[in-house]
Amino acid sequence: MMRSLALVLLACALAGCATRPVNPPIEKANVHAGYRYLRQERLAHPVEDLLVLAFSGGGTRAAAFSFGVLEALRGIEITALGGEAGRLLDMVSVITGVSGGGFTALAYGLYGEMLFEKSEERFLKRDDGAN
Repeated sequence: MMRSLALVLLACALAGCATRPVNPPIEKANVHAGYRYLRQERLAHPVEDLLVLAFSGGGTRAAAFSFGVLEALRGIEITALGGEAGRLLDMVSVITGVSGGGFTALAYGLYGEMLFEKSEERFLKRDDGAN
């Protein structure tokens, strides 16, 4: 009985090695496909510097931290080299993140300023019963 079971397991293992890959190898890289940086016009600004925010993960804590960073940048007034005044948040060119930080980056990308009105009560200060 044990011998038969061992042979069946061995046959299954060898059969798994014999299958073709689901994704065939790439013959030539397509430089026009894939992810590209596309700036939304509502956030476009004429500055010479590239300001990138990268939010780390960590669940709700990371989402709250990244939300706080966006809120702080929203409150910081600056004057650009050309004399143009504005908020530091308006000077951000790219926002990226993973896990909880990615949630906030995604929400700001989708909702813009509405993030500050809705996200705090709906997500960050929600009582989920965890202690």
